[in-house]
This record gives sequence, C-alpha cells and structure tokens, in this order.
Amino acid sequence: RRSSDLMMEGYDAAKAQAFIVEKMKESGRYRDEELPFVEKLVGAAIEADQAFMAQSGVLDGEYYDEDDAFEYIVDHVVEALDADEGAELDVAEAVELYMDYNDAFLQENDLVDWE
Repeated sequence: RRSSDLMMEGYDAAKAQAFIVEKMKESGRYRDEELPFVEKLVGAAIEADQAFMAQSGVLDGEYYDEDDAFEYIVDHVVEALDADEGAELDVAEAVELYMDYNDAFLQENDLVDWE
C-alpha cells in the first residue's frame, strides 16, 4: 500500500506515540484505567514496526506488506507486554488501530508517498 519512501529519519517516535495514543483515546474504545496499557502497547508497536521495516527491506525500497507487518507487530507486542493468549485478540484490535493512526500520522507529516 505505501512505498518505501518513508523518510524514517524524519519520524519522531515520541511525537508519533503521543499522536496515536491521543487518537486511540478519542476512539472511545479504552477506559481511562486502560490508557497506561495503550501507551505501552503503542510504544511496543512503533518499535516492532521499525524493526519490521528494517528487516524486510522497506527502508531500502522494498514494498511494505501490511499483512506481514500486522502479524509481526502483534507477535512482538504480545511478547513485549507479556500478554496472555486471551489478550491477543485485544492486542490485534489495538494494533489495527495503531496501524490506521500511524498512517494518519505519516500522512499529516508528509512522511509517506503513495504508489
């Protein structure tokens, strides 16, 4: 869906995390007491997404496969958060939101070119 022209040197992970967490709060899907979990999850998802892009060659011009990225990020987040199997579904839903809001962040900051 998006090309590798993600200028990741311009990607501010802290700014992205704040933006994404705010959007997730605004979605109304999370209660206030769940927000610390959401913040940790988004941080782990950003780390996993960056690692996925480096390992899969996206930063060197390869295509960003969202399905592969989604699986990689969910696996990483479940491991990073010590989420049990029952929580995996919630993690998957949250990672889906993360990917949508990260796309919005990239677009707002002109960090992505669409093919």
